Amino acid sequence: MRGLLVIVIVAVVTLGAGAARTATPVPLHRGCPPGNQRTPLLRSAFPAALAQAKREIYGQRFNIQGQAFVTSARNTSLVAAMRVQKLSLVPGMRALYKQMRTRCEVHTPHIAWAFIFHSDFNIVPDYAPVFIVRTKESWFVF
Repeated sequence: MRGLLVIVIVAVVTLGAGAARTATPVPLHRGCPPGNQRTPLLRSAFPAALAQAKREIYGQRFNIQGQAFVTSARNTSLVAAMRVQKLSLVPGMRALYKQMRTRCEVHTPHIAWAFIFHSDFNIVPDYAPVFIVRTKESWFVF
């Protein structure tokens, strides 16, 4: 009986350590991913990519005409989301890929998520897309 209890405790501790190891967040880097278009990227699901985009956007501070603002879920809304690929016929995707190509040049990934947010307090709407790419080691936002 005592041996069985020890085995159960060891199993619980081992499973708990494994779960804690996989639950650690993947780092978020600002800038283009390393390599070029042939760099292997992981396919990321929409909810995970959106969470990384929100992680980048929310909490930014702006000063507009002497008044300080902080972006949050209350004052910044998601306007558009699209999975951008190089050779697609979806309207608007080629323009987004061109913007991504302008930002990253040689390091442009072949697939990325594009999110466009709009803040309620901007005098002039800013519809600049946020691009998200997932590699084995980390997320990249540019």
